[in-house]
Amino acid sequence: MATATKVPLASFTLSSAVYGVTFDSISQSYTDLMLVMSLRDTSSNTGNTDVYMNFNNDFGSNYSNTQIYGNGTSAVSNRGSSQRYAYAASMVPGGTASGTFNTSVINIMSYSNTATYKTLLTRTGLVNSLTALRVNMYQSVSAISTITIT
Repeated sequence: MATATKVPLASFTLSSAVYGVTFDSISQSYTDLMLVMSLRDTSSNTGNTDVYMNFNNDFGSNYSNTQIYGNGTSAVSNRGSSQRYAYAASMVPGGTASGTFNTSVINIMSYSNTATYKTLLTRTGLVNSLTALRVNMYQSVSAISTITIT
């Protein structure tokens, strides 16, 4: 008999807008984590809104990222080092798209390993806008026990 390869550890369903969500006391019994988020921005911003993550309440310059994104016509890439956060997702701004949810899937490899830095792969699809792939690194050997998303 096959065994489950994904075990839900926590879930949040929000009924109103919040600034952030924190996952505390994350079990160290597994190797990798997967976060799946369905988000929307109901603000009147004129540009896409980015969503960020921090681990273990570490807001130091211990994160780096490389990203590529495209809109079907062109593609752009960039890199950031000594960042104070990891990218979690992007959202289409309010206005005509205020009812549109965007999905982001984040894989955090070796989150419980205390001998390596943590690598994150983030895939985000923005309806009628763009698709993004980001590789983040958390430059700490500490096991991840808390994730704050803002």
